[in-house]
Amino acid sequence: MLIVLAHTAPSIAYASEVNNTVTQQVTNENNVITHDFIDGNGTVTKTIIEDQNSNKITEIYSDEKFVYLKVTAEGNTETQVFPKEYIVDPPIRVKRATEMIGGWYPIAPWEYTGIAVGKNVFAALTDVGIGAMASAVAAAFGITKYAASFLLSYMGASYASTGSALANILDANGNGWIGLYKRAAARYPNGPVEVYLHKTL
Repeated sequence: MLIVLAHTAPSIAYASEVNNTVTQQVTNENNVITHDFIDGNGTVTKTIIEDQNSNKITEIYSDEKFVYLKVTAEGNTETQVFPKEYIVDPPIRVKRATEMIGGWYPIAPWEYTGIAVGKNVFAALTDVGIGAMASAVAAAFGITKYAASFLLSYMGASYASTGSALANILDANGNGWIGLYKRAAARYPNGPVEVYLHKTL
């Protein structure tokens, strides 16, 4: 059973598949159409970016071991597979801040999630558009689009115009891997955990 809900804004449409609780969110920015497939937890499981200006389709998704980047242009399809790295190290802890970050009060230090993807995952993205970058990051790491948008803003990468620029910003320590960090946060100081903020290193 497929239920389609239309939003009043012309650039957004929602579709929900009741059987397996997958939602599709579609946005259109300057003839670049982004399809985000979102599970019941709000996690982006796959993103398809259709650039109608260059007739190119980019598909990004990941599983436990790999990030997949599939690009179709001029009738040719190329699929690239990038390994995920799970590094079990003691968490890097930073003293808890009391100031707000993006409208949230941090209530725990930054902790490494143990997940890292190669810098080349994002460097391989070309011409996907600024609006689609959050979807690409969410699909690669398996996080929500909101978390990915926060990550891009926090890292100063919201307006990275190319995949290479994005990769260079997210690989903050320059080791070729982009490690994902998270931090619990609440709406008010010492409140209950409501979200996890994300950043990279």
